[in-house]
Amino acid sequence: MSYGPNFPDLYRRAAELVDKLLRGAKPGDIPVEQPTKFDLVVNLTTAKALLGPFATCRNVRSMSASLIGRFGSSTFRPSTTGC
Repeated sequence: MSYGPNFPDLYRRAAELVDKLLRGAKPGDIPVEQPTKFDLVVNLTTAKALLGPFATCRNVRSMSASLIGRFGSSTFRPSTTGC
């Protein structure tokens, strides 16, 4: 299981910063930003090994949604690949 920033969003935001710099903004005037979108990746094979016969796609997705809900991320999108 892995939880980390959404890299395409980071690249888009980095491009916005470069655009601001090229338009003449001073680097000291640009605020430091933290990632706002995160991804949770669950390996279904590992989940099956840990949870045994209870590790169906539906169960793993609902547990993932519950976990994400506890930490307040509003960008949870269950993956449809691999199931």
